Amino acid sequence: MKRKEIITGVILAAMLAAYGCGSKVEGNIDYGEIEEAPKEEVTEAPAEEAQDEAQDDAGEESSEEAEETEAEAEEEESPVFMGGMFLTVYKTFREDYSGDKTLANPENDFTKGEIIEGKYAVLTMNEEAASVYPELYATISSNAKKKIAEDEKAESDLIAQSTSDYEKALDSGYSFYDPFYYNEEMKVIRADNTVLSTIADIDEFYGGFHNLYTRHGCTYDTATGKELNTDDVVKCSEEELNKILAEELHAIEVDATEFKGIEDTLAHYKFNPTSSDTDDYEHAEFPYNWYLAADGMHFIFNPYEITSYNYGDSDVVIGYDEYEGVIDEKFTPDTSKGYIIPRIAFIHDDVDFLDRDIKDELIITYTAAGEYKDGYIPAKAITLILPDSYATIEKPCNVTVNYSDYYIVHKADGTEFVYVILSEPDDCYDLFVFETTGGTVKAVRAETYKRNMIELDGGFKGRYVYTNPEAEYNEQMGDAVTDSVNVDVASDKGGVIITKDYDPADVTTLPDGSYYTSLSTDTTFSEEYVNSVEFIDEGLLIDGSIALKEDDINFKHLGSATYLITTDSSTEYVSGGGDEDNIHMSRDEFKDYISQLMESMLGLQFTIENGVVKTIGIFS
Repeated sequence: MKRKEIITGVILAAMLAAYGCGSKVEGNIDYGEIEEAPKEEVTEAPAEEAQDEAQDDAGEESSEEAEETEAEAEEEESPVFMGGMFLTVYKTFREDYSGDKTLANPENDFTKGEIIEGKYAVLTMNEEAASVYPELYATISSNAKKKIAEDEKAESDLIAQSTSDYEKALDSGYSFYDPFYYNEEMKVIRADNTVLSTIADIDEFYGGFHNLYTRHGCTYDTATGKELNTDDVVKCSEEELNKILAEELHAIEVDATEFKGIEDTLAHYKFNPTSSDTDDYEHAEFPYNWYLAADGMHFIFNPYEITSYNYGDSDVVIGYDEYEGVIDEKFTPDTSKGYIIPRIAFIHDDVDFLDRDIKDELIITYTAAGEYKDGYIPAKAITLILPDSYATIEKPCNVTVNYSDYYIVHKADGTEFVYVILSEPDDCYDLFVFETTGGTVKAVRAETYKRNMIELDGGFKGRYVYTNPEAEYNEQMGDAVTDSVNVDVASDKGGVIITKDYDPADVTTLPDGSYYTSLSTDTTFSEEYVNSVEFIDEGLLIDGSIALKEDDINFKHLGSATYLITTDSSTEYVSGGGDEDNIHMSRDEFKDYISQLMESMLGLQFTIENGVVKTIGIFS
């Protein structure tokens, strides 16, 4: 393993402790100054009362049985989802250079005097949580106090270090291209009667060739407030777990070198590590970094920990029932009641995806409406793409150059939605809602909301965390709508979808002949356009404008309609262009292909003979 990989193992152990995993030391500031919930003495009472009752009832079997029955009843009555109980508290900071040193050529100072900016995030719980989950509330409160105190010191240290580095650059005549930064996000991945599982996402840059992005998981027992260790959840041996992790990593590797030697590297990961001495790497031990989600137990390996930076981080998921006897069954969630999967995605320019083969991914793209400025790119539409369909909602918004949040929301009735959250510069955000039930994307709605930010002492702000799939995002967060768009008039093209039901009176059939249309809704360069293509049992439904080829140079425009073209097993599906030979493909391959090219302005051509499409293809 490379030297820098060894160092990162030590950093990981320190960071896990900083985020409360294994640490219950209280900080030296008054938590009540930055939290709406009651003071700590209020939350201590239930624990003391429980201890007194346990002592009084010792040895009395009937009383113990009564307590167990009461505890079971309370558990059944307590909420399955801890919606509206969590807040993430943020503090942002920025420092401009105030000294008297300057560069000989001020134009080489690209930061314009800004040396560092950042944001810290802390998870807290509100007053409702204090009465329903007192032990968890006490743990989260204690950890929050400690972390806030640490963040205040870290902020001071970062400002001092960045100032020193900035002045060294000035003294040496070096350019200072970018301000340093530290950005932190806190996410609740799972919050139910069994566990609270969180992730801290950290993106930091202190000069050099690139930033460093890391993730740190932490999981608590909801009832006891205990921070769970790996062997509280995993019931197999370390050797068995490491073997599974190695197999899972090899299954997702990009090439044979990505996880080369991973078996030896994983041998250093332990349930209860005792040493992480980088001077003696042979005997060094590192903790597992993990969290619990709806789909299983996720193990995180950050850049440099098990492979080079170029490969990024790795998130390996072990399903709750995937390996018998590996994960304690009591941690398996009841997904029939619904669940949320919070994720982060890079929002891509839609031009980048016109020629891509979309297989298993969920992809979010934007249609640009202007040039980049101050960290944002103006956009006029957002598109959600799945392997078999996509949908677009047209609404003015701004896309950051960084990653954006989205949530996969499974409701108890079996429906599934994706909520895309795009931050705006003024404490607002745009919410784009798509339904994805059954793998077919449908546009639902889009609104702009003013964030329900709670002002707190010490420069902190707090906002609620989305954890309940049965509640709408904006309702649980308490946000106020400021703008909305009617999806009926939005660009809900529907992409390529599979449907079986249509009204024959609403479609137009075509006689034998050769036809042409353009895969675009833009009529600037062609009178022909396509809004959507639907694959049905009988053939294809094309909603748009089509032209009949009369000879080599003349076309007859047929106008706008929904056209039904019939196909059968003899229909050929092709693509081509220039002097290259046509590429033949199956119906399913052609469906995937056309779904990627709906705004490409390429030509869609087909020939009908004896009422059936002989050949249909996409050509440049």
